[in-house]
Amino acid sequence: MDLQKVESHLGISFSPIKEETTQNLFEVKDIQISGLPVEVLRVRIENEDGLKQLAYEIDNENMTEVLAGLRYRFGPPVGTSVDVEGGSPQQQWIWHTGEDVIVAVTSEHRPFVLSYRPSLLDHFSLRGFLKILITQIPLPLI
Repeated sequence: MDLQKVESHLGISFSPIKEETTQNLFEVKDIQISGLPVEVLRVRIENEDGLKQLAYEIDNENMTEVLAGLRYRFGPPVGTSVDVEGGSPQQQWIWHTGEDVIVAVTSEHRPFVLSYRPSLLDHFSLRGFLKILITQIPLPLI
């Protein structure tokens, strides 16, 4: 999906992020999506491939509702806590939907971040990989 289609779909206009290393990054600030206030929405759009990543910064007070909705739709996430050197600890939740990878991150001093990107594994590759794992790894007899 190119930038025009993303803007049309969301009903918003993005501005380019002005840095030499981020020429494919665009953002919009202080919007509402499905009634949810979003502080910053950033997208990475490649010329040939279109939309490659979408990241929302959301106030921490809305985190519980967002996480509950993701759990309801995609099942339980993989969760982890990460200690960042020189910073506050982060908590992360990860979902693999078969097509996308969704990562949610929270930290004491930063907004709640929700990121979507296409999976590097297509559905059929993932299925084949799991089949190989199941058939190749001997299970202990109990």
